[in-house]
Amino acid sequence: MIAVASLVLLAATSIAGGKVLLDDPSGKAMGIQFLATYMPFNLHDFFAVGVWLVAVYGVVPLILAPGLWLGKRWAWIGTLALGAVVVTWILSEVIMFYSFGFVFFYPLIGGTGALMIIMMALPSTRIHFKAAGRTL
Repeated sequence: MIAVASLVLLAATSIAGGKVLLDDPSGKAMGIQFLATYMPFNLHDFFAVGVWLVAVYGVVPLILAPGLWLGKRWAWIGTLALGAVVVTWILSEVIMFYSFGFVFFYPLIGGTGALMIIMMALPSTRIHFKAAGRTL
């Protein structure tokens, strides 16, 4: 299932990136330390971003993937919601940081979120998760 693969891809990239930011919250290891002065919410380092990446984009997809594979409706709803959060996050980053580069990652991660939304919105997917026995 493409959506499950998207969740696993998101988890793998987010856990890896989040770990780097947790190990070095300054952002120097990723070469993004200069962005700290442009961070919203008066954040001065990337620790909170690292926690978000690991917890929300790393662990949550690993919970949703098996649920989606097993046809659980809660996983369908969660995947749709997570896809929307990922797309919103990436659009926010593009607005704030596009002039600094990182162009490769925007379509990769944003495309993963968009793919999750598209796959969950397909009529065949919606019918599958509405089928008898697939309740919350």
